[in-house]
Amino acid sequence: MAAILVFGAVAAGLIAVPQTAYAAVTITSSADTFYGPGFVRVLITDTAFDEAGDTIFPTIEARDGNSVRGTIAPEIEAIGGSGQFEFFISLADAGLSPANPTKVTESGAGGTDFGDGPFVVRVIDGAGNTVDLAEDSGDNANAVDISVNSYDVVNSYGMDVDDGDADGDIADEFDNFRIVYGGQTHVIDFEDSTATLTADRTEAGAGTEIVLSMTDADANVDPTLVDVFAFDEGATAEAVLNSQDDIDYSAAAPDSDDMRWVETGQNTGIFELTVVVNGDPATQNSLSVTLPVGNSFTFRDHSVYEEFATALTGVEETTPESGTSSFSVTLRNRDGAVQLQADPTIPGGLVVQLTDADRNVDTGDDDTIEGTAPLDLAGSRGSRGRRGR
Repeated sequence: MAAILVFGAVAAGLIAVPQTAYAAVTITSSADTFYGPGFVRVLITDTAFDEAGDTIFPTIEARDGNSVRGTIAPEIEAIGGSGQFEFFISLADAGLSPANPTKVTESGAGGTDFGDGPFVVRVIDGAGNTVDLAEDSGDNANAVDISVNSYDVVNSYGMDVDDGDADGDIADEFDNFRIVYGGQTHVIDFEDSTATLTADRTEAGAGTEIVLSMTDADANVDPTLVDVFAFDEGATAEAVLNSQDDIDYSAAAPDSDDMRWVETGQNTGIFELTVVVNGDPATQNSLSVTLPVGNSFTFRDHSVYEEFATALTGVEETTPESGTSSFSVTLRNRDGAVQLQADPTIPGGLVVQLTDADRNVDTGDDDTIEGTAPLDLAGSRGSRGRRGR
């Protein structure tokens, strides 16, 4: 007998299981490597927090390799209800503070009476960790009083670092900072970088500008500020920037007769100095030279470019290194050339193009030529030639 199998219809119901929303944590910093007396900015984002007054307790460690030399877990208040928490790590004590932190206002919603200013973890050599929620804001890295336009106090946490070799130089006791929070770890190396020098042109004539560009993260003291560093004209400046021909630094600049390098923007680590070939020493950094000639600029690398009295021993003084970086520019004038752009016509006159590299004064701008330049054009019949216009 044949067997007949009958499959009944089975109805299956799918049950939706609620998904748990886990908080997302990220840790970023203004640089992966920094050195010196300045600041590195740390931003922790934790999506579990969305109210003003929320606080977290990240762990910050100063390490020598994997050996912990100092540790602290400061309380950091959120930026509004964003779930973002900003703080700075610095080797400078009270008196030097970040110029433009994102958080400068205490919410008033939490249980701790924070001050209206940023959160700064300062590496110190002391008897233990410290807390000062009313530290005076002091100056920024460009020696400008912060309280005039920004905030009055700093929420300061002192992280005591062990001076293992008892030489008083705390800065040589660690080579990285480790930030640990919410299952995430972020490492910032503490080591100096090497300076490199370039320029915006390889050839320049009389009256033209040469923009020297120096890149070195060590000079980027504050990631929230356009940093400026300067050296006195004379032997000090020459030890930093050596030129085959003398540079007369402008007396009209701030802090007259200083060689001043200005960062191209916040946290770029790129600094520029403009010199003018045979310029006006009263208003310009003038490179005095007899053309034609070749000129080489040589920049001395530094691990610390500015002196800050409140910084830890080891990074408190200007510190030149042995390395240098050079860039050569040929100094000469070139003859200009005029080229007819179209056949001349009576109503249209002459359309000409003037090419003259010496009049390209500023490579970053549109230069103009002022004045008149008469052109004599001889016709095919010689004596019947016309004066062009």
